[in-house]
Amino acid sequence: GFNSHLGVIEADFSHSERRFRAGGDRVMTEAYTAIPAVRLAGTYPHSMVPDVESSTNTLKLHTSYTGKIVGAFTISRTDSLNSSSGAAVDYLSVAGDLRLMPVTALTFTLRYRHREKEAFTPSALSDRYYGLSTNPSALTGIRAGISTKTDLYAGNIRLRVSRRLTFNLGFDHKRKDRKNYTAWGLPPSTTTNTLKTAARLRLHNKLKLNLSYKYQATGGPATNAQPERGHKVALGLDVMPSARVSLYLNYDLMRGSRSNITLGVVQAGNVTMASDRLVTGAVVAVADGLTVNASYAFMRSLVRQDHLYGTTAAVTPNVRYSDSAHSIAASVDYSPTEKLTLMAGVTYTRSKGDFAPDSMVASFSRLDMQETAYVLGANYRFPGDWTLRCRGEFMQFNNLITNPASPWVSDGQAQLLFVSLAKQW
Repeated sequence: GFNSHLGVIEADFSHSERRFRAGGDRVMTEAYTAIPAVRLAGTYPHSMVPDVESSTNTLKLHTSYTGKIVGAFTISRTDSLNSSSGAAVDYLSVAGDLRLMPVTALTFTLRYRHREKEAFTPSALSDRYYGLSTNPSALTGIRAGISTKTDLYAGNIRLRVSRRLTFNLGFDHKRKDRKNYTAWGLPPSTTTNTLKTAARLRLHNKLKLNLSYKYQATGGPATNAQPERGHKVALGLDVMPSARVSLYLNYDLMRGSRSNITLGVVQAGNVTMASDRLVTGAVVAVADGLTVNASYAFMRSLVRQDHLYGTTAAVTPNVRYSDSAHSIAASVDYSPTEKLTLMAGVTYTRSKGDFAPDSMVASFSRLDMQETAYVLGANYRFPGDWTLRCRGEFMQFNNLITNPASPWVSDGQAQLLFVSLAKQW
């Protein structure tokens, strides 16, 4: 790529190519028993790691990032291909930003986003797709991939009322149009309007309060889990009692609803959904290069939705799904030198879940788990901007429910080791 300064405009163009070639045993197989009049016993392929490639061209233009008027424009196109199957996806992305600041305390921001996705999918693949001479498997009846066109228009006003109070008000309009949507049971288009407002208040030099509210209305939601109407309220509190101690608390809640959802062939049903999240913690700089972190998080959600089971037209109303989790974490970061950083941490999580339909599915759906994770890590910076990162994790899972309907759910362990070497230019 290259970049240049054209007076008040700066331009940057870049081109990238990516190639992935799978080697070794790229075809995954499984041994199957015989099914009369359907298949013989033997080993059959079921999936394959494909060869893929992509090409991207990007042009960026922007004015100076200082001043009362700031503008930026980006256009990018990516062509990607699955060389093994012939499937391809082309992307076109356009972004425009304009910021106006008539006075220091008042800022207007306008954003435009456009994204096109054009999917090309073969309707069938031959017996030789997997490259096996025995028990080849042809793939037919492949559904056409979904092509989409999305436009987003957004505006925001930022008003600095005083040194201690800043107010924001924004509105977004987003529309997504789809092709080949019928085979996937999706609507032809989805429109979302969002109203956002926020306030940041410095109550004291050591105390900051953030408040926000968002209302979202969606026409033609893509799935039953997406609400038509939703409200979200968030609160954040930051306290610094001393130069070495920082405390924080964040809480947000969401409430949403949906009517006339699709249940099989029945166009009826209602959904209500609610979620809450609380995160609080402390960061303490015990000494130079030594930091201790502690946190607690609580999350829960509740969904009540009409359900349809089997092929009957009898709808079960107000079926409940709920989940919750408590998590406690602590970690220590220590930098004995500028080049070396060490860390250790532990996290304990208790999770519960319950799905209570009027059917046998309920017996498989209860969850009560404990997870304890221990982490050790180290980063070391070598000369020449090289960085070595090592991270090891040990996780212990405990199932707290003995369910005869799902005896395969049991306790377990996992050990992970990550090692990476990175170079920065």
